[in-house]
Amino acid sequence: MPKLLLVEDDELTADVVTLALQYEGFTVHTATNGNSALKLAQTESYDLILSDIMMPEMDGMQFISALRQTPGPNQQTRALAISAMGRKQGALAAGFDGFIAKPFDLTQLLDSIRSTSQTA
Repeated sequence: MPKLLLVEDDELTADVVTLALQYEGFTVHTATNGNSALKLAQTESYDLILSDIMMPEMDGMQFISALRQTPGPNQQTRALAISAMGRKQGALAAGFDGFIAKPFDLTQLLDSIRSTSQTA
């Protein structure tokens, strides 16, 4: 069963995405900001990381940049940014492997996850 780290500060979005991913067979761990996600990513190994960009404490770009610079089980794990802010180029430059614009529908999200997972 693939294991995914979802980093999302909006509780409703996190709940909906988690349920959809669990239905598709993923094990989902969640974090509400980059700080807590970085701690999880240093101790757990994930098949994919899905992270919002705009979050409190440590945003998604700071998180993925720190993750890429920190030796550990997820330094090279594929990661998708999700954002309503349209910051695709910045997200890719920070170390994300792909970008999903909010609002998204669950089919689009799942297609992006499958596509990113297959290119790993």
